[in-house]
Amino acid sequence: MTHPQKKFEQIVVVGEMPVTPLVVISGDVMLRAANLAVHAEMDVNNAQSAEVASRALHDTLDLQKAIEAERVRLKNPFLAFGKKIDDAARGPMSELTSVITTLRHKLAAWQAEEERRAREAEKLRQAELRRLQLEQERIERERLAQEEKARLAAEAARAVPVAADDDLAGVDEVAADNDAAEARARSDAEARRIAEQAAALAQTRTLVAPKPAGISYRTTLRHQVLDVRLLPSNLVVVTPNDAAIRACYCTGWKEGQPVPVVAGLTFKIDKQAVDTRRGI
Repeated sequence: MTHPQKKFEQIVVVGEMPVTPLVVISGDVMLRAANLAVHAEMDVNNAQSAEVASRALHDTLDLQKAIEAERVRLKNPFLAFGKKIDDAARGPMSELTSVITTLRHKLAAWQAEEERRAREAEKLRQAELRRLQLEQERIERERLAQEEKARLAAEAARAVPVAADDDLAGVDEVAADNDAAEARARSDAEARRIAEQAAALAQTRTLVAPKPAGISYRTTLRHQVLDVRLLPSNLVVVTPNDAAIRACYCTGWKEGQPVPVVAGLTFKIDKQAVDTRRGI
């Protein structure tokens, strides 16, 4: 299937990109960062060293903020251009995704129907094989019964005394033998016919549902939870509500207050230096 003759305009994105290469961090900033990194090795054990460490912390925070601001400034044009590309492709991609989903569902439904038909055909084939087998067994039973009947008739004929000059001597015995032979011939012919049908049917290939070229089917089992309360414990994940714990015990806690004691929880006091300058 093809779309009716129609001219489609191409989708383009227009915008100015920054000239590359871009200087993300200058050599001077790298030097400042290296000099500030040295302070991480110092010992803070008196008021003087604490003051030095405080100034180093402020300078490091300032430099980090400056690098972050420059990173964001340099990256923004690329992000904006990337967003334009995403927005331009979103419509066609959404339509194609819908087409893919629809075709996948239709192919899966068709394949399921073909597999159902193949299973039904195989079921009928097996039923016919079984019927022919039962028919063969019936013919064999009838053949054995006819042979037994002929044998008994022949014995009965031989047991009847016959006069020496009786022209009909042995006629009954011969007739019984002839009847048995004819019955055996009919039984053998019917048995051969059934056997040929069974052999031909047995050689028939099991019907296999066809598959389009380049398509395979992945079958998975998906679940849907109806009532989590009924699930075994090994199928349920219990996770703590960190936000509720912080709101209940950590937010508003002041230094000097007792540390909360809660079953299943432990608390640790975390004390860090904070930059209290304003406007930084």
